[in-house]
Amino acid sequence: MYFISLEHEKNYGILMNYFKNEHQDYLRACYVAAIPKIFNRIDFSEHLNGPFDWYFKKENSKLVYSLNDGEGTNYLVDLGLHFWSGDNPFNLNNALFAWRNNGEYFKVLEQICTI
Repeated sequence: MYFISLEHEKNYGILMNYFKNEHQDYLRACYVAAIPKIFNRIDFSEHLNGPFDWYFKKENSKLVYSLNDGEGTNYLVDLGLHFWSGDNPFNLNNALFAWRNNGEYFKVLEQICTI
């Protein structure tokens, strides 16, 4: 399995242990949520029912847009949400343009599709 860094892999293990669910939706969502730039913004002080539960709390959804870092991290969140909820829009064309200089994020897309 491809991970951006050792921290990404460690965070994935933490999330998989936290949710204890091997369903593909959880695997995909945990994989994306484990990316350090995303994971470090997740508030674990309240119980989470899913890897993107924090996003659906209205006051926290602004975190996605704080990830508009010029590397397209916000599109990774959109990708994770798309696979998690199924109805969140994900614009592949915009994401690929944002990731044109970041091969790691493109590899994340490949990995999540493989899962």
